[in-house]
Amino acid sequence: MRDRHPSEADLAMFASGDSGWLRELQLKRHVSRCGDCRDTVASYGEVRTALQEVPLPDALANEAGWNRMAGEMRANIRLGLAAGECIGSAPEQSRPRNFSLGLASRRLAVGMAGVVLLAGAGLFLRGLLPHGDLPAVVHAAVVESSGAGVEVRTDRGSMTLLNGGDSAGNQTVTSQGAIRASYVDGNTGTVTVTSVYVE
Repeated sequence: MRDRHPSEADLAMFASGDSGWLRELQLKRHVSRCGDCRDTVASYGEVRTALQEVPLPDALANEAGWNRMAGEMRANIRLGLAAGECIGSAPEQSRPRNFSLGLASRRLAVGMAGVVLLAGAGLFLRGLLPHGDLPAVVHAAVVESSGAGVEVRTDRGSMTLLNGGDSAGNQTVTSQGAIRASYVDGNTGTVTVTSVYVE
């Protein structure tokens, strides 16, 4: 540490008091001798103080707002895990040797459709949160699966994930408010799996 300066990350951790005790002793010794690093630590301290004075948005000003955000994050994590289970990885020997651009384009289209669907669901579910100074109102969501697809309904509106298949192959319902339905297209044999989680 005599010949070189600590990294910016180390100086930022030192300024916030989050370094380990041994690393903090090393940094304290270096900063006491180096004016440049001392100035950097001081500027990090000023930024930290300024950030502590910034007010939180109204949506996060109370515990209910943080709980809503935590619920949305848990639902997004579950959705990502379920999507990962559906995708899986193909065994090495079953992959084709001649990779066609058509297959890559289809995979990209399916991936982008999933992203658009996730963003649309986020916007729909965001409308369930109370806005402004209105009292907190609980909007119960109803999740229902039918031959047409999986539907989420509230008193404010509904969203249906339509299937493209002929018949529902398998449906699973949990007590935590999740429905997983798979549909089979009789013409192409394509299986579509739809999972909806409600927090």
